[in-house]
Amino acid sequence: MSVKVTYTPTAPAPIKKYTLTISYVFEDGKTASNTYTEQLEEGTPYSVISPTIANFLPDLPAVSGTMETSDVNVKVTYKATQAAAIEFSEGSYTAVYEQSANISVVIKDQTGHVMPGKEVVCKIAGVLPQGQTTDANGQVTFSTFSLLEPGSYIVKMECDGIYAETYLHVLKATVWLDARGKNFKQYTQTKRYTVKLISIVDEKGIKGERLYLKINGKTYKATTDAKGKATFKISKLMKKGKFTATVSLTDNPFYNDIIKNVKIRIV
Repeated sequence: MSVKVTYTPTAPAPIKKYTLTISYVFEDGKTASNTYTEQLEEGTPYSVISPTIANFLPDLPAVSGTMETSDVNVKVTYKATQAAAIEFSEGSYTAVYEQSANISVVIKDQTGHVMPGKEVVCKIAGVLPQGQTTDANGQVTFSTFSLLEPGSYIVKMECDGIYAETYLHVLKATVWLDARGKNFKQYTQTKRYTVKLISIVDEKGIKGERLYLKINGKTYKATTDAKGKATFKISKLMKKGKFTATVSLTDNPFYNDIIKNVKIRIV
């Protein structure tokens, strides 16, 4: 007796394929490049180089791995490396002689995001360039340099080869004139009258400034010393009486005009 056995081959199980999807975006979520998709069998290794985009770097230079038993979705984010805009905090700036103000700028990339850690150089005519690095908010602030003489200056900012300009207007400073009334004896031939010019910034005397004294139709000149004191030598004022004297600082390139009337008595 014989038995005939028939074998039916079993078909191999089909290998499943899954989808690898890679999206490329900027930091604000906007599309940076076309989405990459590919059907891969499970267990298949893959390595996809991220596209090159000028002035941007991807957080993943390449997407690599082995296909899993489900679809794989990867997002590659591009961060700007090149500054695209320098934005001043104001349209123009004003400072006062001997007093510093601040000029602030924000550095942004092509997508409008602020850029921390960027080197910014500030240039103002007659002043050595200054460099600072932007903070976490993409901002940097420069002093307007208190020794700039009154006038208008162009302020230039530079970052990554891009430039922006604005104006700085330095105004004359206001000072304090300490001038008080005084009595003189009639027969003193040369009457010495002393006043003091004082800075309102540090309350110290201001050296080397020409002051004027007008009394009884005559004008006298005197220059302040290291302590800000100016002494007028009044001559030919021998008549007894009360006189109004005018002490002034006028047409000065650094300070606003100041005029003060005092009473001088000859007794």
